[in-house]
Formats: sequence, C-alpha cells, structure tokens
Amino acid sequence: MTRIRPPGLYEELITRRLEAELERIREEGWRDDIGKLDPAEAPQVLARFVHGLVEPLLDSYTGKRLMSITWRLGNSMPLDMCGVAKVVAE
Repeated sequence: MTRIRPPGLYEELITRRLEAELERIREEGWRDDIGKLDPAEAPQVLARFVHGLVEPLLDSYTGKRLMSITWRLGNSMPLDMCGVAKVVAE
C-alpha cells in the first residue's frame, strides 16, 4: 500500500527566503510542522541543497571561465580532510 503525503515541502532546508515565506503563510493561518535534520540523512540533503546553488552558477559560464570557477569551487572545499585529492589545475 502506497502512503500518500499531504501537500507541502519535504526535506527542504530553512533558508532566509523560505523562512520569510513560512512567516507569510503562518500569518494567513497555515501551520507548519518543522522537524530536525536526521544526521544520517544530512550529507545527502545538504549535497542536494549545494547542488541547487552551484548548478545554476555553473550554467551561466562556458569555456575557460567555467573551468576556472569549477576549480576554485573544488579547491575551496576541505576535500583533503576526508582523504580525497584536491583539484589543482587552473
């Protein structure tokens, strides 16, 4: 049997923009049920959030500029802390 969820947002991080929207709909009488991020799911949820920020940024560049931005993003991440080689080309 498939469980149908009521309409709403699921697994969304509460950003400033979303908090403002939630405040607006609360004033209209709607209620929310906000839970905590499960630590076991945090890496996947946060990765989806970052992906949503980075993909449009990268879509706006091409060629050498795209590669430069990508390398800068990669090198700004603490990948060496988890045993992953850093991106070094630029």
